[in-house]
Amino acid sequence: MIIERLAGQTAIIAILPGAAIAVTLTPEGLALPPPLLALVTVIGLAAVATAAAIRWLPHLPGAAGRRLMALRAPLIRAMAAPVLPAQIALSLGTATANLLAFDFCTRATGTHLPVGAIPVLVPLILVTMVLPISVSGWGLREGAAAAFFPLAGASATAGLAASIAFGLVFLISTLPGLALLLAAGRPNADAGPRRG
Repeated sequence: MIIERLAGQTAIIAILPGAAIAVTLTPEGLALPPPLLALVTVIGLAAVATAAAIRWLPHLPGAAGRRLMALRAPLIRAMAAPVLPAQIALSLGTATANLLAFDFCTRATGTHLPVGAIPVLVPLILVTMVLPISVSGWGLREGAAAAFFPLAGASATAGLAASIAFGLVFLISTLPGLALLLAAGRPNADAGPRRG
């Protein structure tokens, strides 16, 4: 599960720097403030540092090296050459689906973000969901949306509404899994002992 989440977040983070550069260089694109560009740079550097850590830190001696090696082995198997193209395609597809879902929720709540804002602002909003200080990103995602939407000419209230809608859609999309869990936990009446 950790590897699957890491692949999805890596794809979202991979979209971010290129999109930020594109909208900054595009005439009449988004005017991203320097602190936001610095944040995008830090996120990109953190991703590169994480990849380097996975590659080189397992060679550390002692318990830290053994723990990192235990994580590195399944990660390398999951990203090995035969499956790497499929892994990249699925991760980018999932990231794109998340960006579009957030955009659809934005439109459903009455706001239309510029096309260039979606691959820049939405990844920043969604990345906050991985911070382990809330349940499924609630609160953090809404705060980030309220902070970032004004950069695209929308109101903080519009960001809050879009984020709440996204959270509800995300929650509803997981309900079929809950039904399966409940069904799996229910004892089967036909499986009881038979009397002869």
